[in-house]
Amino acid sequence: MCADKLGWKTECESWKQAENPAEKFLTAYGEKAGSTIRKLVEVLRHPEVDLTQIAIEIEENFSPPQDQAENENVEETEL
Repeated sequence: MCADKLGWKTECESWKQAENPAEKFLTAYGEKAGSTIRKLVEVLRHPEVDLTQIAIEIEENFSPPQDQAENENVEETEL
């Protein structure tokens, strides 16, 4: 579904037969010009894809330390 949302429907058909389709997808995504983690997270959060937990984990692991601290402060002040 992620590949479909990125316009890779044809390419993803061959990945379904691969031993590790996710690895094929991520490799192709990483090689595509203009690919960013932010765009990947947006696709993962799309209602049709519904991989929000994975998107959250990616954000947590790839956010710079200052962004994490800022997010924590924002959450505290919103109470």
